[in-house]
Amino acid sequence: MDIKCCSVGALATNCYLVRIDNKRGFAVDPGGNGAQLLTTIREMDLDLRYILLTHGHFDHIGAVSLLVKNTGAKVVIHRNDAEMLVDSAANLSLFFQDGLTTVPADIILEGDQDLTLSDGTVIQVIETPGHTPGGVTYVLDGTAFSGDTLFAGSIGRYDFPGSSFKELQASLKKLCCLPDNTVVCPGHGPKTDIAREKKSNPFIDGIHQDCL
Repeated sequence: MDIKCCSVGALATNCYLVRIDNKRGFAVDPGGNGAQLLTTIREMDLDLRYILLTHGHFDHIGAVSLLVKNTGAKVVIHRNDAEMLVDSAANLSLFFQDGLTTVPADIILEGDQDLTLSDGTVIQVIETPGHTPGGVTYVLDGTAFSGDTLFAGSIGRYDFPGSSFKELQASLKKLCCLPDNTVVCPGHGPKTDIAREKKSNPFIDGIHQDCL
């Protein structure tokens, strides 16, 4: 699996371009700079089949429509955040910049589940609400794309409409029950791993102790 991280948009969102096998692959959270991402996709010789969204805030969806138009990729999001793609108030863009909407989702996630891609690749979907009602984390080959749930040494904000600190704590516990060597690719900032966060992240101290 080949992963390239691109910092995009005004809030420096991490967009991950992932090539799984040969040319096929997906993008995680293309939050802006669509032309730049298309150039990188061509340079990677990537056949973009899917756009996986960890949640629906504007800084994670800004380039979705452009990528769909140019690649035909299918858009994936949790049902609780699906409205954010077509509602600029719900995705917060109306309050931070000019209102932004995108194309609607093609695939709606319902909770903890496996997402099977057209080439047979199976991605584990972990329902991780708290930052948004429909936040999810995608796990493949020991790598977790955590969006704005878990950062290196920090966690996502929980003061937005629809956010919940209680739900975020429960989501963090689920992530901390992943194997210690799981690499975490967050929505902002540097990558980390589960062992490091369990040891040093002040927001999750102790909550992983009773992992099943």
